[in-house]
Amino acid sequence: MKNTIDLAKAGRALTFGVIIALCAAGCATSLNHVGAFSQASADLSKRAADAYEKVNDVTIERRISDIASDPNLSPDNETFKSLITSEEIGLRVSLLQGVGDYATALGDLASADFRKDIDGAAKDLYGALGGLQETYAKAKGTEVEALPVSKEHLAIIATAVDAIGTVIAEHKRRTALKTVVVQADPAIQKALALVGGDLPKFHTYVMTSLDTIETDMLESYDKEAADLSYNARVEKLRRIYQFRQTKNATGKVLTDLGKAGGKIAAAHAALRKAVESGKFTTPELVKEIQGVVTLSKSFKNFYDKLIEENQQ
Repeated sequence: MKNTIDLAKAGRALTFGVIIALCAAGCATSLNHVGAFSQASADLSKRAADAYEKVNDVTIERRISDIASDPNLSPDNETFKSLITSEEIGLRVSLLQGVGDYATALGDLASADFRKDIDGAAKDLYGALGGLQETYAKAKGTEVEALPVSKEHLAIIATAVDAIGTVIAEHKRRTALKTVVVQADPAIQKALALVGGDLPKFHTYVMTSLDTIETDMLESYDKEAADLSYNARVEKLRRIYQFRQTKNATGKVLTDLGKAGGKIAAAHAALRKAVESGKFTTPELVKEIQGVVTLSKSFKNFYDKLIEENQQ
């Protein structure tokens, strides 16, 4: 699957710094956990967005396998038609990208050393939250309640960020971060709730498609085996075995991706709870961030396996 290779390349850059920061939590400043949340959430958002393309790849591969298995069948316009329309993918990918952009900007605000960096992070925050609002409205329709990111919410955030000052005052930075997290949390929760609903629904369909492709490969081997050399038979059987391993891993990844939005949402909720109590780290927050990092790591391992398979 061509796009699978693209996903694999996109998944190489796991945020190892997040894991290191969490392991060194005892000596880290509390704002490091804001950065850890940001890095892990942005990474996981990207992988969840890629999963929608993965679903479409499997759909098309199933049809290709069906046609290749029967010489009397010919491809038509339906052969290469995606299960999820490009518009549906675009809306959900945009929501995920918006959450990832928000998380990145939040981390930038927590680590900025100069006023211009503060201003840049603030601009990215406004853009991410405003984009989430617009995309959510398109995804849900105008008849439903809009994402809670009003001009008033953004104004409250802007006031808090401006108060940080030209010479950065850490206590004001913390106040600004608290304001951002509290004001953004309802929007983040609603956006991620919408995103997470589709992938579990497609799990059975994708796995059935992969089972069909494996059956086609086995039947093809049975038909050709008598005319193949020993080495050729071994090579075909190895490819079938590799496909089965990838199929099994895909099932787990799709299940995990269905949880991805919930993982980020839970971590953001824990972050909100921490900042509302005047803290920027708690055992609960650390645990939730570790869950996001662990999930991202499992996706990286899957993508690396796909790279290895396609290089053989």
